[in-house]
Amino acid sequence: KLGALARGFQAATFGAFDDRYWTTTPGGLARSGLRVSADTAMSIAIYYDCLNVLCQDVASLPWFVYQYRPGGGRDRAVNHPLYQQLHSSPNAWMTSYEFRMLLMNHLVQRGNMYNQLIPGPRGFADQIVPLHPDTMTVELLPDHRLRYKQTVRGAPTTTFNSDEIWHIRGLSNDGYIGLSLLNIA
Repeated sequence: KLGALARGFQAATFGAFDDRYWTTTPGGLARSGLRVSADTAMSIAIYYDCLNVLCQDVASLPWFVYQYRPGGGRDRAVNHPLYQQLHSSPNAWMTSYEFRMLLMNHLVQRGNMYNQLIPGPRGFADQIVPLHPDTMTVELLPDHRLRYKQTVRGAPTTTFNSDEIWHIRGLSNDGYIGLSLLNIA
């Protein structure tokens, strides 16, 4: 099957001593000549199963917000503005478990998780709405703040200030954009 899939693709013929080896675009052609991306990798059963197990394991861990006592120790901060969103439901359509699964999925496959913080009755983050990493770009401004832009096909680009986005990044080379484990592999 792999041979049939590879037909029509030109195999990459350069080695580690060629600059193209190190500067190839992530999600580009693998050494086999097949194009590999987060979406195509999901069609490989073992990759999907491993990612699913990792996401489920992390999602099963409870998320609590704690308040530290002055003399030591801690208590659950059930009255904190983010307690309900993180522990039970970050938005109107997701459970906390589903949110944590998506968080791990985005971090492993794309290196970043972006969430829009929407104010409302529960405070500055009444709703935590995930934004797909493939639609996001990050800019480091001259004052060392970050600006986020979301580009979705068929819609105008939306710009967010850093206080409107909760950005969780994986391992990073620059401190503001995470690296995708899939693309590195």
